[in-house]
Amino acid sequence: MTRLPLLCLLLATACSADDDSDKAAGAGGDGGASDSGGADGGDGGTIEPVYPTGTRVLLYYGHGGYSQVGDAGGFTDFDDHIKATTGWNVDHRSDWTEDLTDYRMVAFLAMGHDGGDLLSEAELETLRAASARGTRLVFMADVESCDSAVMADTIARLGSTMGYTGEAPDPTYIAAVTGDDLNANHQLTAGLGEVRFQAPCWVSGGSPIARASNGNAVVASQLLDTGGEVLVMGDFGVIDDAGNFSREDLDNMAFGVNLVTVDPAL
Repeated sequence: MTRLPLLCLLLATACSADDDSDKAAGAGGDGGASDSGGADGGDGGTIEPVYPTGTRVLLYYGHGGYSQVGDAGGFTDFDDHIKATTGWNVDHRSDWTEDLTDYRMVAFLAMGHDGGDLLSEAELETLRAASARGTRLVFMADVESCDSAVMADTIARLGSTMGYTGEAPDPTYIAAVTGDDLNANHQLTAGLGEVRFQAPCWVSGGSPIARASNGNAVVASQLLDTGGEVLVMGDFGVIDDAGNFSREDLDNMAFGVNLVTVDPAL
């Protein structure tokens, strides 16, 4: 018993001696989530996808998120493209909100990059409720936040077995994901030709959606037993102004639209 907290710290997962923490972490036979994630059917195909009805998108950079993405200008092209193609507004927040009912997708931008507290149980419950309604929860890292304890803790307490390996390539590395390395059976990447990621953190667990040429996962998905889909992504630069989002010879823009659409018809 005395070894348990140390083991949990080494695994960078949330651990607590009280029963509430065990429930929050989705403790159970399968970790509280299916690895299928709607990507390839997996072996848990009993979980049915839940699709949202919200008409807004949220980029959240609180809880120690990378401070430079606090300026909405860092995602101007993404904001404008989503508005033009879907009619939905993209909100930017650093303050927590208890009401996520209007959001079709919520992206957490490198939480823990600049420190930040772990999410409270009340905040986790807000995310669980949003996910149960179908809101897609997306965790996006950068090369400097691959070992973020805030993101690891949040993902685990949602009941997901996904996470980051804590490793990333050289900052100049470009993951040009094409062909069979894009999962053709997942709504996010179906029909896309090439999506580029800048020095992504490597992702573990779930159903891989995009892989670098060296075989490491860049994006993975899981359906939660409680409803909704969680994505873990190794790079937020895939949609920011400084990355490759607006290049017409790539499919980053289509990737961004698919990210927020969460549409069963795609």
